[in-house]
Amino acid sequence: MEDIIEEIVGDIEDEHDIDNDKVKNLGHGRFEIKGNMSILDFNNTFNTDIKCDDCDTINGYIISIIDKIPRSEENIILNIENYELQVVEVDDNRIEKLKVNFVKESPS
Repeated sequence: MEDIIEEIVGDIEDEHDIDNDKVKNLGHGRFEIKGNMSILDFNNTFNTDIKCDDCDTINGYIISIIDKIPRSEENIILNIENYELQVVEVDDNRIEKLKVNFVKESPS
């Protein structure tokens, strides 16, 4: 039904829609995301269960884990559940872009 209404009035955003400006699919389980992506959107997009009482965005979450604001030249890589997150762009004390790579679980 939403698709029919969107054909008439244009896009309708709801809680199930993913902001395509914040997620770019690079193929083969690789993505590029913006640091201001909300933790809720990240969890919904990547089927994770990240929790952070003191932060709302992936930027804030990573800064809370590493306990500092990364510099552009640093190679920061974090493993979160089945994903490897790599900081690729930092500007004005914010993580602007990250690469997210799906890491296959090793057989038990």
